[in-house]
Amino acid sequence: LSRTGSALVITSHGGDMFSLKGKLLTWLKTWATSRANQLTVVSSTMKAKAVSLQLKDAPRISVIPMGIDSHTMFYPPPPDTPRRGLLFVGRLVEKKGIEHLIAAMPLVLKAHPDQLLTIVGHGPLLETLQQLCEKLGVKDHVEFTGAITNQDIPRYLQRSAVTVFPSIVTDSGDQEGTPVAVMESLACECATIVSDYPGARDIIIEGENGLLVAQKAPDQIAAAINYLLDNPDIRR
Repeated sequence: LSRTGSALVITSHGGDMFSLKGKLLTWLKTWATSRANQLTVVSSTMKAKAVSLQLKDAPRISVIPMGIDSHTMFYPPPPDTPRRGLLFVGRLVEKKGIEHLIAAMPLVLKAHPDQLLTIVGHGPLLETLQQLCEKLGVKDHVEFTGAITNQDIPRYLQRSAVTVFPSIVTDSGDQEGTPVAVMESLACECATIVSDYPGARDIIIEGENGLLVAQKAPDQIAAAINYLLDNPDIRR
């Protein structure tokens, strides 16, 4: 119990668990969680990591995934709604792997020269990603919307043909916990491609509700996109 006599619950979402390394930071994590009655994490991979770090006794670690509003916000559009273009939604940071999606665009455009990739979100890599588009000659086929409100995200998901989430595990170990944006895409019945990192397998079943590709693999991303664009029945 805390000093107030209340139960203490600590929740980890990913970055604190995976990327805070070293003896001091590991000790701090162990000290903090040792004072808690319960530790909750958002994926089975994170629970395994917590156990390996001896942050808490396994019975006192609960996996409680993030949730989404699939009733009033994220839901399928009417059946006759046109779906066009490619979409990424998320912060423009390293662990999202967006540069690998942009690097896939020349191969996509070779097969589908009219495609447009819309990147929804903002972050510190914006200028770097824009420069990469210029370097690869795809700037006319990539649109950066900047930050938008959460209420506006569904209309992008409901109108796009394919959504791609090319997340990676960074060199520091930082990675996604539960990919909420992936769940939002699935709830809107948008064909979804996700890179194969640990948290993704809690949600994506290969070939059933999405496609998994290797991390940092633009060629596989492009092949998956082209496959879905060429096969609308499978995409649906």
